[in-house]
Amino acid sequence: MTIAYLNGDFAPLAEARISPMDRGFLFGDGVYEVIPCYDGKIVALQYHLERLDQSLDGIALLQPHSDEQLINILEEIVARNGAGNLGIYLQITRGVVDKRQHAFPEHPLPTVFAYAFEISPPSDGSLETASCFRTVTRRDQRWGRCHIKSTALLGNVLHMMEAVEEQAEEVLLFNEQDELTEAAACNVFIVCGDKILTPELDHQKLPGV
Repeated sequence: MTIAYLNGDFAPLAEARISPMDRGFLFGDGVYEVIPCYDGKIVALQYHLERLDQSLDGIALLQPHSDEQLINILEEIVARNGAGNLGIYLQITRGVVDKRQHAFPEHPLPTVFAYAFEISPPSDGSLETASCFRTVTRRDQRWGRCHIKSTALLGNVLHMMEAVEEQAEEVLLFNEQDELTEAAACNVFIVCGDKILTPELDHQKLPGV
């Protein structure tokens, strides 16, 4: 049974309840992180927390918890879900409002939600164990602030479905200048001889961890 965290309480995921008037539901007004945990140890946590803070700054939402409080929440999620190989999903939205309107509420009370799901152990990096994916290419038609890890992922979802419709696992995205940006659900790295290449960071790309 998966145990989730929601606004101060730990409970079975199936029992977690979020208001339909939450701005994350109404507008996609929130940000998130997915943090890997292997053998019960959270990986690169500080980098994920730094990126979370950058995303919160990008949507002008104050972090409702200190780093120490968030770490305690995430470690408890890991412990309550078996401490194995897990992906930890952490989402913070602008919270519940009385009235649906585009402008931010004056005094938001953020909704903080987290849960864990099983993931595969990490690859050893060898060619023999590497996974192969079929990809397609498309013009990048997502929004112009991809450096924010927003919960509003409809553009990514639509691009991913273009891949699925062609029996592919991913889609490589190119901007109007025919420059590679990223994939629908991944950063892109290219091994060229003894070099590893990746697109330069800007508003079209989410910084990887």
